Amino acid sequence: MQKQKWLKLLSWTGFAALLAAGHYFYSVMLVFPGYVALVPVAGTLAMLLEGATGTPSILQNMLGLPVMQWLGRLSYSWYLWHWPFLIYAKACLPGLSWRGRLLVAFGALLMAQLTYWLLENPVRFNPFLMARPALSIGLAVLVPAVGVSVALGASHAASVSLATGQQRQIEAASAVGSWHDCLVPVGVFGVKECIFGDRGSQTKVVLFGDSHAGQWFPAANLMAEERHWQLVTLLKANCQVAAREVNSEGHARDASCEAWQGKAIERIAVLRPSLVMLGESAAGVGNPRLNERPVTPREWQVGLRTVLNKLDAIGTKTLVMADIPYSSFDVPVCLSRAASAKWGSKSCVITREAGLNQQVRDLERAAVSGDSSVRWVDFSGLFCPGSSCQTIIDHLVAYRDDSHISEILALHLAPQLLHEVDLLMIPPGSQTSGPPPGRSRIIPLQRSPAPGTRS
Repeated sequence: MQKQKWLKLLSWTGFAALLAAGHYFYSVMLVFPGYVALVPVAGTLAMLLEGATGTPSILQNMLGLPVMQWLGRLSYSWYLWHWPFLIYAKACLPGLSWRGRLLVAFGALLMAQLTYWLLENPVRFNPFLMARPALSIGLAVLVPAVGVSVALGASHAASVSLATGQQRQIEAASAVGSWHDCLVPVGVFGVKECIFGDRGSQTKVVLFGDSHAGQWFPAANLMAEERHWQLVTLLKANCQVAAREVNSEGHARDASCEAWQGKAIERIAVLRPSLVMLGESAAGVGNPRLNERPVTPREWQVGLRTVLNKLDAIGTKTLVMADIPYSSFDVPVCLSRAASAKWGSKSCVITREAGLNQQVRDLERAAVSGDSSVRWVDFSGLFCPGSSCQTIIDHLVAYRDDSHISEILALHLAPQLLHEVDLLMIPPGSQTSGPPPGRSRIIPLQRSPAPGTRS
């Protein structure tokens, strides 16, 4: 009797572990499969242990329902079908909502039922094959071999298709430089400092923020090399410096992010740089779809002003780089698909309303207003000149994924960014490197580099 109670408790614990794994593994960045796969496996074993005793229980009765037995029979086929269904759906419909993905998963379930009727059972219980086990084993080896051969052939065909000049340009846009090694990963404590440019220079510039600050590294590095500055990076993935320690509901943010921000500002105080280039992702501000605990726009403004006050107290100038428009799909993948399918890049459209959070921009502008030590620069007019945002700018792919500027475009915009720096650093009336008032804000490089190269 006591043993049955423990088995019931173990079974319910296993059931809870399965549910928790399904929710938690989806909402965080984990390497799966890996050791984390032990959680659902152990949960399944816990339920099987109780089921093996044959003792009725609420959980066993629930799992014994006809619909649950039906799903159990189709579970493996469904598992095999759901992945290609979801992958192709995402490729063909980049902006597919969760409801759409649910519908796609249901379509995979229907396909699992059809293959169960038409393929799985007829093969498993075929009298001819059952009487010839050697043939069955041979087919078990041959069929996967044919599948692998087809997959390798398709992979080769795709490689040939991607070898064209246009596809190479698109592929080059998704490349990330060595600066990415200087990015402290999510959940990791500590500060990582990388130095570029003229290491012996007394003029120091700090690139500070998350990966949306790091995306401007090609431009910052080019400026540092041309002006003989020492460029220092202080970057942490998914750690927005303008986000407050807690939001309006009192939820604490990532502890590693809070610790990193404090240590990074302490390091800036020691370096005493002439300039801090601050950038961060604003995609999740006020957007619960992109952030489980979103920061409100007002909290963002207050948080940004708080950080700027700390930097002002150090005595440095700060260039705040507004985030670029957000895309709901991977831009290079979309452009590559459009090029190969002859659809044209017009199918990869980002609407201005969906891509730009104008409220955040207005509050950021207000946060820097009146502070002569801070300048705010916004490239949204370049990305979104009308009702939609461009994915190709000056014949260059603008994005490397769904939310970061491509390195080739960042490098192309280095002169414009340098002009903004000069407006901040050089006293009014002095000559700057940029265009005079009234001219276009786009300053072409003397020699535009080919996509994927560094000048």
